[in-house]
Amino acid sequence: MEKQLKTWRGLAVTAICLLLVVSILYALGVGWKKSAAAAELLAGNDPLSLWNEGTGAKNSLIDYVSAVTQEGGADYIPVEDRIAVFDMDGTLACETFYTYYDTMMFIEYCLYDHPERVSDELKAVAASIRPGYLADETLARNFAKAYAGMTVEEFYNYAVEFGQKKTASFDNMRYIDNFYLPMAELVKYLYDNGFEIWVISGTERTTTRAILANSPIRDYVEPEHVIGTDFEVKQRGHEDEPSNMDFKYENGDELVLTGGFIQKNLNGNKSIYVEREIGKRPVLAFGNSGSDTSMMNYAIDARNPYLAQAYMIVADDNEREWGTQDWEAKSADYLAKGFIPISMKTDFAQIYPDGITKAAEQYVPADIQLSAAQTPAQDALDYADADNWAYFGIGEDKDADLFLICPTVDMSDEFNMSMDDEDTKASFLGALNMERGIYEESTRMYAPYYRQAAMKVYSLDREEWEPYMELAYSDVSAAFAWYLEHENEGRPIVLAGFSQGADMCYRLLEEYFGDEELYDQLVAVYAIGWPCTEELTAQYPQIRPAQGADDFGVVISFDCEAPEVTETFISPAGQRAFGINPLNWRTDETAADKSENLGACFTDYNGEIRSEQESLCGCYIDAERGAVKVTDVDPAEYAPIVPGLPYGAYHVYDYQFFFRNLQQNVAERLASYMARAATDLAA
Repeated sequence: MEKQLKTWRGLAVTAICLLLVVSILYALGVGWKKSAAAAELLAGNDPLSLWNEGTGAKNSLIDYVSAVTQEGGADYIPVEDRIAVFDMDGTLACETFYTYYDTMMFIEYCLYDHPERVSDELKAVAASIRPGYLADETLARNFAKAYAGMTVEEFYNYAVEFGQKKTASFDNMRYIDNFYLPMAELVKYLYDNGFEIWVISGTERTTTRAILANSPIRDYVEPEHVIGTDFEVKQRGHEDEPSNMDFKYENGDELVLTGGFIQKNLNGNKSIYVEREIGKRPVLAFGNSGSDTSMMNYAIDARNPYLAQAYMIVADDNEREWGTQDWEAKSADYLAKGFIPISMKTDFAQIYPDGITKAAEQYVPADIQLSAAQTPAQDALDYADADNWAYFGIGEDKDADLFLICPTVDMSDEFNMSMDDEDTKASFLGALNMERGIYEESTRMYAPYYRQAAMKVYSLDREEWEPYMELAYSDVSAAFAWYLEHENEGRPIVLAGFSQGADMCYRLLEEYFGDEELYDQLVAVYAIGWPCTEELTAQYPQIRPAQGADDFGVVISFDCEAPEVTETFISPAGQRAFGINPLNWRTDETAADKSENLGACFTDYNGEIRSEQESLCGCYIDAERGAVKVTDVDPAEYAPIVPGLPYGAYHVYDYQFFFRNLQQNVAERLASYMARAATDLAA
């Protein structure tokens, strides 16, 4: 066992060293050094002529192919095991004009081509799609409903027909023309070197087959080598039978789409379906977003018997494309994860066929008038309904109101919490109960249920979070607006939220508290577990970091970690936040001794304190990042729990470590606010 551990440690050190070398090479613009084989190939007939000469990605690809196809070489891979898997949208073809091929096909089908076949509800969904929409399972289920009753052949033919339509996002481009030519060339190059090409897409499987059959890579991808999102298919006349075991296919029967949905092929499904349908690990994987990383990691898993590599496309070309991703940030992130980044801007010599250029506008919404019956329902929940509140006016005798926003509790496979999920709603209430003791002695409490972003959202790349956060915030904003109109009556307001709840607090400050009259009602904002960044305060002057223990109209923000932690996805390296020390209420590096800690309280879902310990820990502010560095505790006793957080990240204990100090501070700030209000009233 000890020998095995030493081996794994050695491999880990080697991997880290390799990543550091690769990172340095990229930073210097050198890329991977050409091997003799790569140099020979490039000197002659260039197999990747649409890739810029000498770039790291191109050299890496050629070196890899040379190494694994050299019979007798150390890294040789037999032909039957040379499997390369590609995501489609954003990897092989354009997705950066917001709407994927399948989304635009859905819009056209519902609103223009066959509106007579779909319900008013589906027309409303199609008409409501805008940039930033959620390309999630919910939308995919609507796609499935739209095509109910079509045979598989009819559906395939419609997907082909749609590809001939022109997109408004580019001049002279049909939807079928949106393949990246360098990636098509790469597919051919791999195919010519004995690789079996598989496309693993989030687009529905039959649609993907139709697209590929009419694309530049049609000769290199067999229909059976396509894995995609799956809609339910049955024999006509048996659509309502619960099991396919209840009937048999006969000569002349037709297979039809029922409107049912099976699975969305993103995230974990990509690795699961690769294993189920291919049955072995790929040796090459190509993607462009967080929803592809499961497939990438499955390929480069240490248990792969062969040398494997994974590549990520970075959409950083905003001249020939609509890509606005930051190369420096994205490439560093991908390299850290073991993926080799490909820059569309610097690696691709050409992206699309000659004559295709960006249009003046990136997205042109559907221009159609809907009847009142077809108008989309309001996105936000109805907060006149008491069932949509976890707390409603608890503590009538208090002088101020608390608007409390729940942290992330949804661990389901959805992207946003379902209001029909009673188990998650119970966890939602429990999480609120855990922190209510900080505020309930001082405030009358309100806390809305909302369709929060689920934990799986945080596994995506950061720029992919926003659509799910926007849906969550649409509920929070609607609840706050309803509360202001019907409940507040000019009373002082405390905003509070932990983690995702803190993120929602900042959004409320942005939207509502630029109004001076409302801002004057603000006692404080306890945005714990999410950073109050320099960017936020620069853009929104109403977001004012606290400077002491009793100032008001301010944000109290901090996120806890061990001294040795240098970054987390909550507090990335290089991000400067305005944190405050919850023991001495200073914003500088002055350390607070653990004797100043009035009590760490660890609570349960009923709000009961399971254990309490005075003087548990001290802390100080990290001047560089603004995080709170916690001392006197052992990281081994306080596991991160949250996926993606490193050892020593104390995020889930942020308010519990300083429970009594926070409780005291809420009362102190409210007293300071009320004293000032009394003075103003007297004046």
